[in-house]
Amino acid sequence: MEQIHKLITKYGLILAFSAMFGHLWFYTSGLLFPMNRYNYHAFWRDIPNYIVSLTQLLICVLLFIDSRKYQIKFWLIPIIGLFYPLVGVSAFLILYIYKREIV
Repeated sequence: MEQIHKLITKYGLILAFSAMFGHLWFYTSGLLFPMNRYNYHAFWRDIPNYIVSLTQLLICVLLFIDSRKYQIKFWLIPIIGLFYPLVGVSAFLILYIYKREIV
């Protein structure tokens, strides 16, 4: 039970950080960088998109590593985690619990 708790905490913190950063940036970027008619601040406006992309890539890599570590031989989980991180993490945890109950 301790191992599943660690996995849920690890992936939950990563997903929560990504979501909280996006919302926090949405509310504070208008104060930090006032947007006018010109597109000078396009990079600053797109930072949440970069963070979400990095989070998806991090989840994919971690799912690949953990799938190898716990010998879950379902190669589609890291790919699902790349496009839909919450679905990929959920599928991984379900298969981890299933494998643990079988063995």
